[in-house]
Amino acid sequence: MIYVIIALIILLAFMVFNALKMKPEDTGRYEKKTEYDFDKELALKRFQDMLRKKTIWPRDTEPDYEEFRSFLPMLKKDYPEVFKAMEVNIINDYGILLKWKGSSDKKPVVLMAHYDVVAVDEALWDHEPFGAEVVDGSIYARGTSDTKCIIAGLLEAVDYQLAHGYVPERDIYFSFTNNEETGGPTTPAIVRWFEENKIEPWFVLDEGGAIINDAPLGVKDEFAMIGVSEKGVVNITLKAKGIGGHSSTPSTKTDSTYKLVRAINKLNADPFRKHLHPVTEKLLGIYGSHSSFLYRFIFGNMWLFRPIVMKVLESNKETAAMISTTAALTQLKGAPAVNIIPPVAEAGYSVRIAPGDTIDSCLEHFRKVINDPDVELSHEGGVEASPVSPIDNSAYQLIQKVVYESYSEVYCCPYIQNGATDSRNFHRIYPNVYRFAMFRMSGAERQAIHGNNESIRVSSYYEGIVAYINLLTELNNAEE
Repeated sequence: MIYVIIALIILLAFMVFNALKMKPEDTGRYEKKTEYDFDKELALKRFQDMLRKKTIWPRDTEPDYEEFRSFLPMLKKDYPEVFKAMEVNIINDYGILLKWKGSSDKKPVVLMAHYDVVAVDEALWDHEPFGAEVVDGSIYARGTSDTKCIIAGLLEAVDYQLAHGYVPERDIYFSFTNNEETGGPTTPAIVRWFEENKIEPWFVLDEGGAIINDAPLGVKDEFAMIGVSEKGVVNITLKAKGIGGHSSTPSTKTDSTYKLVRAINKLNADPFRKHLHPVTEKLLGIYGSHSSFLYRFIFGNMWLFRPIVMKVLESNKETAAMISTTAALTQLKGAPAVNIIPPVAEAGYSVRIAPGDTIDSCLEHFRKVINDPDVELSHEGGVEASPVSPIDNSAYQLIQKVVYESYSEVYCCPYIQNGATDSRNFHRIYPNVYRFAMFRMSGAERQAIHGNNESIRVSSYYEGIVAYINLLTELNNAEE
């Protein structure tokens, strides 16, 4: 018995040691570089000019092409010195690819954003969606955070660096695309341009995460969420076939609607497998190091507590999406009138594919779970999950360094992004692709993306400019 007690004491001591060694990263060794004398009033005005362009690229109708045709001339007018230094390439009519020629043969980088935006319902906004009004310290307009803030931040940073004699040591490409929101062909065309010209970037940086202040697990610190991969997506349609007829004589055996509901219930009862990706485990470990001793004890000993952690993550829809492929039922179609039993009933699913799963494995899961010859499956829009970019290389470390130079008490965290970005097109070919906008964004601001009253704090916009100035500086200092 005494040996059992000794073994338990040793085990407990080992587990406590694992918890105690989980400490937040020391960011104090980085010199803060946040004081730059750029013209804030002018920077805000130029940002507002971009936001007032109604660059909506619809999915099913024609866009207002004039808004897109006038976007580049507006940029040239607002940033004359920037465009004197840039080689301008127009890709796919409205894609803007700028090249800032470097002085050496160091590998280039690609900095991305898109200037198309989703449509708005003006009646639901408290501010004119393209008015770019500043109210109580925030600027309201469609595109403020998705992602004209990045375009403005990058161009302001270039303008500042040019005025202070900066010469890039490596080629820097700026890719501003026009149909990201619809998964359009412009970025694939830009990637082909890189392939045809045999240009391999050191790394690519696109939209994605931001600096957040609402991490889970009771964490109070702010985190720069750096996307190192993103889920794939495929739209799957179930088509249940039956006899059809009058609603006065229903049948649970032959009606398409019953067969469809049965298939839906099977899918609800048997979701995709849960698994903790190493990136997500790293994220939880970082969160845990900033949380209470209880969380550090748990996440420091995942070998024991993994089943409990998985149950906790499953209990919340946001964290549940971190540990599996998800299938959201988004469309239902039946009869044109309520008194008709349709011969065919349909259900549409938006499936977000986690790394480790594939389009084929998702379809196979649907087939296996439904197991009904009267329910046909079809799919469209298939994009596989992106590869996972490394976090132990010089590119990720450079992004970290820029964050720590630009923000106090902010910590970096890798994660797998649920949403889709244009960067997935680069990631199919190039290994170092990261998704991070260098701005503070509150939970409410992130929720308003694609929603009503999209906004960003003016102070956050200015902080982002500082971060992008630091990024350009560090691109000269860094070695691949």
